[in-house]
Amino acid sequence: MTTESVDFLQTPPSLGNQFADDHDFRAILAALVPASDLAKWHADLDRLGMRAGSNGDMLALAEDAELNPPRLEQYNAWGHRVDKIHTTQGWDKLHAIAAEEGLVATAYDGQVGGDPALWRVLQMAKLYLYHPSSAVYSCPLAMTDGAACLLGAQLASGEDLPPLLREKMERALRGLTTRDPKEFWTSGQWMTERPGGSDVARTETTATLVDAQERLYSLTGFKWFSSATTCNMTLALARVDQDPTLSLFLIELRPDGTDKLNGIEIVRLKNKLGTKALPTAELRLRGCLAHMVGPRGRGVSEIARMITITRIYNSVCAVGFMRRALAIAQDYATKRMAFGKLLIDQPLHRATLRAVETEIRGSTLLTMYVASLLGRSEHTPTASTTQAAPLAALDGITTTAAAASVLRILVPIVKLYTGKRGVAVVSEALELIGGVGYIEDSRVPGLLRDAQVLPIWEGTTNVLALDVIRVLTRPRERDAWPALVATLQRVAAKDARVIKAVGTMDGAVMHTMRAADRGAIEANARDMAFYVAHVAIAALLVGAGMDVDTWVALHPLQWTVTTLGDVGAKL
Repeated sequence: MTTESVDFLQTPPSLGNQFADDHDFRAILAALVPASDLAKWHADLDRLGMRAGSNGDMLALAEDAELNPPRLEQYNAWGHRVDKIHTTQGWDKLHAIAAEEGLVATAYDGQVGGDPALWRVLQMAKLYLYHPSSAVYSCPLAMTDGAACLLGAQLASGEDLPPLLREKMERALRGLTTRDPKEFWTSGQWMTERPGGSDVARTETTATLVDAQERLYSLTGFKWFSSATTCNMTLALARVDQDPTLSLFLIELRPDGTDKLNGIEIVRLKNKLGTKALPTAELRLRGCLAHMVGPRGRGVSEIARMITITRIYNSVCAVGFMRRALAIAQDYATKRMAFGKLLIDQPLHRATLRAVETEIRGSTLLTMYVASLLGRSEHTPTASTTQAAPLAALDGITTTAAAASVLRILVPIVKLYTGKRGVAVVSEALELIGGVGYIEDSRVPGLLRDAQVLPIWEGTTNVLALDVIRVLTRPRERDAWPALVATLQRVAAKDARVIKAVGTMDGAVMHTMRAADRGAIEANARDMAFYVAHVAIAALLVGAGMDVDTWVALHPLQWTVTTLGDVGAKL
């Protein structure tokens, strides 16, 4: 007989209703949405918030998916190539929950009612709650939404489409936007190849014409990084003949309704740092039949709409991870004793938690504001929205064109900012939890690994910073910057300090952009983008009636230019 004495067992942290317990998030929604609409959404958000917490069903499903990663079966017992990816029941049920909760459909099917310009805010609010408990099923949802947006726009354009292509696009759009789990489709986006990475112009995949009338082509090539490999359809870039630019193609992975892939071989599943439950693969295309969508040679331009959506998803997922990490650290601080006090009663620990909370508050406000701009770029807001939603009443954006202009420059900024800060915040929260936060069984390390994908997917920090420079220099997009400055001045009108900071920011950015040396401009692009994010968040906090003083103390609204010759002055 063995004797074992257990003197102490730590009460683990737990998660309550992730909507009801998140006071900052509810305040942010109240700043973006009229009170009458928010009241109608409350039950929907409250239910999902409960499902995402410790007493809901999602965490157990996510754990099942993460502990049992996808498995590739390339050949069956008889030697036939099958290329079948096996996923867990948890992963499959998270797919069903995404459909039931309308994670994509909310932005398209009108079931919400009210002002369509607000649908994106509700959709992204649900994503914020769903994502941290989804084993990153949010990744296929991002590409699904992007594909739905692109296909919907092309179908509504009035273009004379070939009958078969129109039928395929309409069927795909129905699948991508349904709430029926059995009918719900997901989409991939196959762009990354071995030579280019972010430089998609170096794509090697070729497209050979099969049927001109139906715009049908045969694709041959190698796609090096394809997430959501179990999807129903995908959009892919390829080069026709010797075209200098790429075209965009719609691929149905199993067009005949069987398990047989459409000229696609799954070479291997990726062994990644994180996102372990998400099937990501290398693919070889051998005679993959695909329909060209959009004009020939305009593929990169066509995917811009899709990338806007996926970058916003990335930002929402980043702040969702931040909040989840903080929620765990906060609850743990109320249960863990150290040096005779609970952690929450230790002044330095409490101050660190507050600093993390301040970062999350600002990042989430910027992200959800961008979501509201997306909605207003798709649908002209009603007078009720522009008058009764506090920030919309202040920012003066009443047309889709005005919203699209500000959106164009804020999307790369919010994506690079939240992606980068997401990793730092989750790391800080893990440290606040201490040694047990470093133990895999606590499930906290998985948050940090998964967060690390966010500054990489859909554009690294440097790629996005250079995109901001492109917006500032392209003649057709130069209105975006003055539109952003004017918007921030309007929303910050009650705070002279922040108004002055917006003006100083405008001068600093314009001063940088006048540098004769393009290399000097690019060298400053990254710091400049973070500086703009800090000022934009300060202005939005003022407009939302939230704590701006703590934000400014954490992020002084100034920037030092470092590589413009002898400038080097603090601006």
